[in-house]
Amino acid sequence: MPDISIIVISFILGIVLFLSAWDKVKDLKKTFVKIEAYRLLHKKIIKPFAIIATLLEFYLSFRLVSLNFNVVDGLMFTILMSIFMIGIGINLYVGNTEISCGCGGVLEKDRLSINHIYRNAILIFTALLIAFSEFNIPTIPYLAFSGIIAIITVLISDMVTELQAQRLLLNKLLIKAKS
Repeated sequence: MPDISIIVISFILGIVLFLSAWDKVKDLKKTFVKIEAYRLLHKKIIKPFAIIATLLEFYLSFRLVSLNFNVVDGLMFTILMSIFMIGIGINLYVGNTEISCGCGGVLEKDRLSINHIYRNAILIFTALLIAFSEFNIPTIPYLAFSGIIAIITVLISDMVTELQAQRLLLNKLLIKAKS
């Protein structure tokens, strides 16, 4: 029986990647604008890059959730996240931080920071941990339990992020009301 923690982590990472890709597909024009804001790619390359990166996120998310994530998938994940980290790093260096990270889903933030690089490094480490773990085929109840834990974790993370955003908005409104 595989380690439950690896299964849960694989499900969580797969769900996060799926939500990220889904958010990008829901509004492709917005995705293109976010990538353009990085000012790193020629306009002719933005659309193909966005489509390829999003398809790769979908592919990797399905590999993670199906527990078929292997070393090659881990390498693809590492390359994709490294490309994102380089783009973020360049924009941080030149001071272009007032742009959306373009991550989509529960990872989306309205402003770039060094935390994006740290987060992506942790995601790479996590993906490689999964890639180098050996999966045996677990039983259906075991998979269901792992999936439920993963979904609850992602939902709680999303709620905390939304609560923080609402708190900031409320503070801004209170400051305005006092003025």
